[in-house]
Amino acid sequence: MNKDIKAVITTVSDDGQKASWVLADISGKPLIQHIFESAAQAGVEQVVIATDSPRIGMVCEDFGATVCMLVDEKYHGLERLAEVTDRMGWGDQDILVNVPVDAPLIPKEVIKQVASNLVNNEDADGAILFTLVTREAALLADSINMVVDNSSYVMYLSHHAIPHIDHQPTGDIQYKQYLGLSAYSVGLLRAINSMSAEQVDVVEGIDELKLLYNGMKIHAEEASRKVGFRVHNDDDLEVLKQQLATLA
Repeated sequence: MNKDIKAVITTVSDDGQKASWVLADISGKPLIQHIFESAAQAGVEQVVIATDSPRIGMVCEDFGATVCMLVDEKYHGLERLAEVTDRMGWGDQDILVNVPVDAPLIPKEVIKQVASNLVNNEDADGAILFTLVTREAALLADSINMVVDNSSYVMYLSHHAIPHIDHQPTGDIQYKQYLGLSAYSVGLLRAINSMSAEQVDVVEGIDELKLLYNGMKIHAEEASRKVGFRVHNDDDLEVLKQQLATLA
């Protein structure tokens, strides 16, 4: 059976500061349009922007995006992706690529890469990308780090710097930092609400731990290209504008 690849960009609600970043003007376009256009060039069959904000939805429709309006407020993370698959009526064999909404410079190549990673590793239930970072970067509050086994399958993810340093090793340690770019089959996402949860995924606040707890296998690969500058606050937004201004 053929597997169609869909890309989903899930935005934040319209009641917080992040919504203004999503719609901020970056070189004449709203930030989210930059992400949408990169995903549209990645060779996927369809790009969908999922939001529960009518204002964000209208802006996205104005630049030609397909918008899926989310309605169930109790869902978050991968559960929200499951809601998108149901509302769009996609088949269980289709592949969904979750594209982070805070990376306006994301290259199309890494969107292609994470989808190919899932297709090429038949034992995998999911696929994610990482980049190698220093301990200082791994210790940042917004960092999600991982350890993998010798077959490149994820063993654990944490907001802490892992592996933990028990004693001072020789040489520098590089940490694998999750980029928030992932791919899953639609069928797996539809099953996530029926999976049992464990305290660890609630405490860490990382959805992928629920999959690991339920025996799913997530293949991890180093991103072939840098994802680019990420926008987490107003200062980041100004830096991004300055960076793009110098390239214009």
